[in-house]
Amino acid sequence: MDTSSHSSLKENFQDIPVLNAISQLRINSWKYKPQFANGDLSTHLYPTTDEFYAAFGLGRGEFTISPEDIAGVALKGVQELNSLVTLNTTKLSAITNKLQLDGTNFVGIGTTSPQYALDVDHPTSKINSKNGYLTNGADYAEYFETKDEGLVAGEVVCIDTINSNSVSRCKNASDINVMGIVSTNPAFLGNASFDKEGNPKYKAIAMLGQIPGKVSNENGAIQIGDSLTSASIPGYIMKANAGDSTVGVALESFGDSNSKLEISNLKSILNDLMSKNLNNENSELIENLKVKIKNLEMKGTIQVMISRKNKSITVESVEAKVTERIAAMKIEDEVNRLVTGAVQALTPLNVLTLDENGSIITSTGSTGYNLSDM
Repeated sequence: MDTSSHSSLKENFQDIPVLNAISQLRINSWKYKPQFANGDLSTHLYPTTDEFYAAFGLGRGEFTISPEDIAGVALKGVQELNSLVTLNTTKLSAITNKLQLDGTNFVGIGTTSPQYALDVDHPTSKINSKNGYLTNGADYAEYFETKDEGLVAGEVVCIDTINSNSVSRCKNASDINVMGIVSTNPAFLGNASFDKEGNPKYKAIAMLGQIPGKVSNENGAIQIGDSLTSASIPGYIMKANAGDSTVGVALESFGDSNSKLEISNLKSILNDLMSKNLNNENSELIENLKVKIKNLEMKGTIQVMISRKNKSITVESVEAKVTERIAAMKIEDEVNRLVTGAVQALTPLNVLTLDENGSIITSTGSTGYNLSDM
């Protein structure tokens, strides 16, 4: 180039974009065909004249290409790339700490110390998906403070009635304060912050969804669909009775259906022996009973659907009480005896005589009672 390239000698200046055309341009190494080489057997690397002309319309036609035009296209491409990088950097700089990549290949937006593969920490951050959210977790959980730092996944917890906004391991059967199960792998975790994650003073408690729960058969075998409440074994759940406060519904069966009565009888004997064991004369028998009860009380883990229900006078509890009262009154037995006695009293000579009005006639005359009145 020389002074003939001065802007004062030119006209029709236009700003044409080149970056997209460059990305589609074929730029390969090549050699001339022998018949057109004119002794040039070298390998070259620049676009062909016809493709360059088709892409940019520069030069005198598809058989010519000037080094100046190639250089101009390259410079223009660099400008466009710089504009894109500057634009994206400007967008990122709107976030206080910009984009951070650390040595672990973790990416942080809004944080200089990312803890995950992608860690976004900013007051304006949120997830908005029109196509749902896929995760292998299966419950919604929230962090709660607790004094029971040894709580593990699957244990049932109750509201801590002493400490505010806290939970504790359930220790009583059918506890009215039962409220959730320690989560194993939550899909969504609320009330969360870095100071709570991994902190033994905070536990993720499942509030909704499917969750593994530690179960006992102390109140009988558990069938799919049975309501579950806290057991007397700390941290475990059992089959609920009608009206109990519940924490969920069983999605799997568990336990031996014949164990409940045997466990109940043994516990009654154990309590009786312990109340009379003033001089420790029954200590050995008491310990043996405890071992037997412990062996009968099966413990395991099943899938539970979290579904909390407060203790109340439910249809089930009323129905159970009515059935119990009717059974105690032995009404059915009494009805059966009356019917049997009436049938036995009837003979072929027992007939009913009606007058012209349809009233029953006895030996003393018309009674005035009509069959339609019965």
